[in-house]
Amino acid sequence: MNINIKATNITLPGSIREYLEKKIKSIEKLVKDNDVDLIKVDVELGRLTNHHRSGDIFRAEVNLQIGQNLLRAVCEESELSAAIDIVKDEIVKEIKRLKDRLRTKIIGGARKIKTEKKSA
Repeated sequence: MNINIKATNITLPGSIREYLEKKIKSIEKLVKDNDVDLIKVDVELGRLTNHHRSGDIFRAEVNLQIGQNLLRAVCEESELSAAIDIVKDEIVKEIKRLKDRLRTKIIGGARKIKTEKKSA
């Protein structure tokens, strides 16, 4: 799994980088059916502009490419670790949704073949 981390308008401390890598590595077990080396993860963490009155707003964005499928999750929160947690949960939902769609296509194809055999 290739992980690219980009920081925008902030410097990432080592603890946040380790926390992020731990969360991304937990996704790896969900995509173990595919070749793990072909999976590309682009993560962008950043602090939005300074015009917010209520303090800093952090943004976490994950783009996960599995073969030809691109999954994306974005979150804006007041704390960077909270944004990372939410975006991880969203990308897990996207992975499960993709797996369900692929499984449905396989079952539909098998059902079609089965009905063709019965009619022949």
